[in-house]
Amino acid sequence: MSLAKAKQMAAHFEAVATDAEGKLSKAVKELADQASELKRMTELYTAVEKEAKEIKHHKAMMRDKERTVNRLRRQLRLVSESGNRRLNSTQNSLQSNQQILAELRDEYEEFYAVTGT
Repeated sequence: MSLAKAKQMAAHFEAVATDAEGKLSKAVKELADQASELKRMTELYTAVEKEAKEIKHHKAMMRDKERTVNRLRRQLRLVSESGNRRLNSTQNSLQSNQQILAELRDEYEEFYAVTGT
């Protein structure tokens, strides 16, 4: 093999090695970029997962509050109905007592008129 041929082969191998180094450097940079993107996406996923858990917890709390509100509404309705029944009963009693008083007043006035005293 001649010296010129050896120099030509060495230059070719050097060019191939330089090209390979450039491609390797580019691949390493892309890999680092992808690793960085993966880290960012993992952080976003973790944040979304945490938010989903918080939303689930919040929904559970809202369901508990809604059940409490419904229970209190039922209790309020029962108390209101009971109060209305007592008020009606009291009003009926009052009317009955007023009627009795009116009758007693009439009887007293009639008695007073008859006795004249």
